[in-house]
Amino acid sequence: NIPGDEGAQMLASAWKLASAKGGVLLLSFTQSPIEKSFLSNIKKAIESHFCSCDIIDVKEWEDKKEWNRFFILYKPRLILGDPNLFQIKNLLPFYKENAVSKQMFLNSHPFMLLKPLSNYLDTPEHKKSLWNDLCTILKTR
Repeated sequence: NIPGDEGAQMLASAWKLASAKGGVLLLSFTQSPIEKSFLSNIKKAIESHFCSCDIIDVKEWEDKKEWNRFFILYKPRLILGDPNLFQIKNLLPFYKENAVSKQMFLNSHPFMLLKPLSNYLDTPEHKKSLWNDLCTILKTR
């Protein structure tokens, strides 16, 4: 079988996403250089202690309206995102929360809701708490 154009394009770009399989994805909703730097530092810390990590530009995927394709290409062990997630119209249908366990998911992938990034930048204790939470989660997955 010869794949259609969409399937062929997905296969052709799959090599770029090899690091995202089994790694962590940081959803970026920001254009702020300070917040981007903060996400970059989280990425470096995760990569140096646990696994691969990629920062995903949410606007790019939202503009293309290709979240189905996104979840076919990416198979992360954890996705991180801030409350801006709830304003992303085409991504929101993929959000699920287990009412009993309070576990959150994007599609079928574990999701960790961060505080607004400005909270971490303004309060160092929040950074420490975030790192402790990440360590606990990533050690068990």
